[in-house]
Amino acid sequence: MQPTNMDEYNQRFKDNMKIEGFGLDVTQVFPCPFCAAPDWMTTKIIEVEQEMQKEHTCSECGRSAKSIVVRDDSGIRFNIVQTGGDDQPDWFEPKMQRIANESH
Repeated sequence: MQPTNMDEYNQRFKDNMKIEGFGLDVTQVFPCPFCAAPDWMTTKIIEVEQEMQKEHTCSECGRSAKSIVVRDDSGIRFNIVQTGGDDQPDWFEPKMQRIANESH
């Protein structure tokens, strides 16, 4: 079931975040950033930055997102942005920025 408040979301996110494997084969399994459903994005830990920049869509809530990564003299920053699907629930704060996905 999709969460109806931030406490349910945080618990579901914690329950569905996984790290599996060993050494260079370590894989991170991310839950959906909107509803915390399991298996939103799965990637080898050494490929996280590249994989996060690709759009992923949740099979449960239908929302899509990707990360925008900025590298400059002050370091590396990333921001997860919504690229598709329904608006985020009213209780979800802070809201993620919404942008159009250029690949569609």
